[in-house]
Amino acid sequence: MQISPVDYSVFALSLLVPILIALYYAFVQKQKTTDAYMMGDRKVGALPMAFSLTVSYLSAVTITGKV
Repeated sequence: MQISPVDYSVFALSLLVPILIALYYAFVQKQKTTDAYMMGDRKVGALPMAFSLTVSYLSAVTITGKV
C-alpha cells in the first residue's frame, strides 16, 4: 500500500486548520483577563459544556480502557 498525494494533503490540512485557528485566537481575538480565557468569560452554554465533558470522559476511557 502506497500513500498518495491526496493522503498527504488531507494529513497536512488536518494539521494546518487547528494551527490557523490557534493563531487567530492568539493574535486577533485576545481575551482581556485570565478568567476570560480559563472560564470562557462565563458565557458557555449548557450544551457546549455537556459536549465538552462527554468528549473528555470518552477520551479518558479510550486512553485508559477503564470506565
